[in-house]
Amino acid sequence: MPPVGARDFVKKSATQSVALPEPDKAQLIFLRPSSLFGGMYTMLSEVTPEGDRFISAIGGKDKVVYSTAPGRKMFVSNDGMRVHFMDADLEAGRRYYVLVRPVYGNGYQLRPIRRDGGSDYSMDNPDFINWVRQSRRVEALGSEPPMPARALPQLAKARELGWASWLAKTSAEHAELTLERADAVDR
Repeated sequence: MPPVGARDFVKKSATQSVALPEPDKAQLIFLRPSSLFGGMYTMLSEVTPEGDRFISAIGGKDKVVYSTAPGRKMFVSNDGMRVHFMDADLEAGRRYYVLVRPVYGNGYQLRPIRRDGGSDYSMDNPDFINWVRQSRRVEALGSEPPMPARALPQLAKARELGWASWLAKTSAEHAELTLERADAVDR
């Protein structure tokens, strides 16, 4: 079940430019450059001890800018059916990029974009600059996604299965899905 009413709680940002990160915060820019399943949204959240902190929904050709305290973090994407996690170690005053990548039949993976490295998931990818330029900045209309009560059991089950999948990953797979301090950029 895709998120209900996603279009009702995301809007195009008034400004498309992105300011530099605040000196005491880490800035993440989530990019979903693909138009594959463009009308389907996934929810982005930061995992905290108090529960998931909703960031925004993100659809095809969108980008979301998010600032958070530095340190060890975990982020999650949840499209209502599939859930993917990403670990992060963030430094204050720095910017990081995350690719929200559709995985056919398996939701939207959060993939760290490396500062360098020559892979498809690095700033060395010739498409990276277009991902940034051609995506439109969006933001949430509220601090909580308005989910109907009937959707909550499905969302909880998807999260449970996603967490089990995260725990079953190898250390090499965890490393691929961890945003490191060295991935920070000044642009």
